[in-house]
Amino acid sequence: MLRKSIYLVLFCFLFSLSTNAQDLKKLQELTDGIVAKKIPKIDIDDHEGWGHTVAKHVAKKDKYLKKRLKKDGLKAASSFEDKKAAGSAAKRVFNKNVKDIKKWWTKTTKVKETFTADLKVKGYVFFKEKPNQRVEITKKCEVILVLKRNTKKGVAYILTCYPKAKASDYGIK
Repeated sequence: MLRKSIYLVLFCFLFSLSTNAQDLKKLQELTDGIVAKKIPKIDIDDHEGWGHTVAKHVAKKDKYLKKRLKKDGLKAASSFEDKKAAGSAAKRVFNKNVKDIKKWWTKTTKVKETFTADLKVKGYVFFKEKPNQRVEITKKCEVILVLKRNTKKGVAYILTCYPKAKASDYGIK
C-alpha cells in the first residue's frame, strides 16, 4: 500500500511535465488503488506550492537571480535549469526521505517540514561573494524540499524546492 502511495506521489511530479491521455489514465488507476492514506498526496498544481518553485527556482534569468541575491539579502540565489530538472530533483528528494515524510504526516501536527538530499542536479547559482559570476552546479549539492500540510483537504503540497550549492565547493570565499 505504501509503495502505491509513493508511486502516486512520484507520478504526480511527472504528471506536471505531461498531460497526455495515457498519463491521466495511469493517474486514475493509481488513485483507485489507494485505500488508506499512509503518506500525503502531493498537490503540485496548487498555486502556493509547485507554482512558487517554478516562479522562483526554475529556468530563471541571470538578471532575476542577481536581483534576488541583492534585494532579498540571500547568501546564494539558485535555479534549476528547467522544469524537468526541478521535477526530477523533487522526486529524488522525496524518494530519499519517504520514511521521514511518512513520520511527519502520521506522527506530527507540524504544518511545514523540510526534507533534503545531496544530489547532482542541472542548475546554476550566484553567490553573494561574487554576485556577477554565474556558477554552473557541477557537484552534488543539497536540494531542499519543503512540504506543507493542508489539513482541510488531507493533502500536502510542495511549498518550495531548490538547489542549495555552497560557495566553498566552487573555490569562492
